[in-house]
Amino acid sequence: MVITSYIESFLLDHTLKSFQTLEYGFRENNFFSNQTESQKVQTYSWLYTTSVLTMSLFSLIGGFLLDYYGTWFVRCFSHFFQLIGAILAIFISQDKTYLIWIAYPLFYGAPLILHMTNALTYDLFPKIKGTLTASTYIALGGAQLWYLIYKKICIPYSNVKYFWIGFIVFIPLVAMRTFLLMPKLKIMENRKEIGWKTRKDSYQQFLENDGDGDGQDNDNNKGRKPTFFSKKLFKEMFRIQNVCLFLWFFIFDILSSLYFAEYQPWLRYKLSDDTEDISSYTEIYNYMLFFQI
Repeated sequence: MVITSYIESFLLDHTLKSFQTLEYGFRENNFFSNQTESQKVQTYSWLYTTSVLTMSLFSLIGGFLLDYYGTWFVRCFSHFFQLIGAILAIFISQDKTYLIWIAYPLFYGAPLILHMTNALTYDLFPKIKGTLTASTYIALGGAQLWYLIYKKICIPYSNVKYFWIGFIVFIPLVAMRTFLLMPKLKIMENRKEIGWKTRKDSYQQFLENDGDGDGQDNDNNKGRKPTFFSKKLFKEMFRIQNVCLFLWFFIFDILSSLYFAEYQPWLRYKLSDDTEDISSYTEIYNYMLFFQI
């Protein structure tokens, strides 16, 4: 199960670290040719921002659906929207740039749910949970190698459709993993079954379960349902350690986003639009992402 979670991350959980390579393909094929350089910088920055916000939205909705309906449901939700994004990406062209604003946020945002559900299953291995979680980032780094292929084939841009067709083939395979190697609901303390044998698990039982995995309802918890707007949730959110953690990741993500989103404009400015050098440094950047530098 763990190995297949790494493979899944490698195939479909790409994050937005290689956004600058996608931007390279657009620029080299004269997308948004009616815009000035400053306008292009703003357009690509907004595209990156839209995709990041969509990722955050999928994460929020995914957590809510996971608590209400379980792992299978929320992963199918992710598969559906990522598939829509990949299909739309096939039809992106210089004349249909509006599709970028739908395809990219969906394709790169939806898999965040897959990463989240995989991390939760590592509870099955409490003694090495930290190692497994950290190792996931090796697969995420490996996923950036796909964009070396993208860079090689993106001129002319009509070749890129084969890049997206490949991922359309992968999505059903990953969907099979959802039903064969993931719990229908959740991993709980005394309930650690996964895969197809959990198919008869009841959502009603899941919602009313007292959390100890014995399938019996406590009187105080009978009929209890998870709720997003609960006093306990807000109390936990505003604990000092959680606030500090939030601020740390917020600042770190802003700095990372500025780097990922502004790399191509900066590179072209420094190299005076030298096509050969821009191509070389774009490729080097992808190798750096592979090694998580």
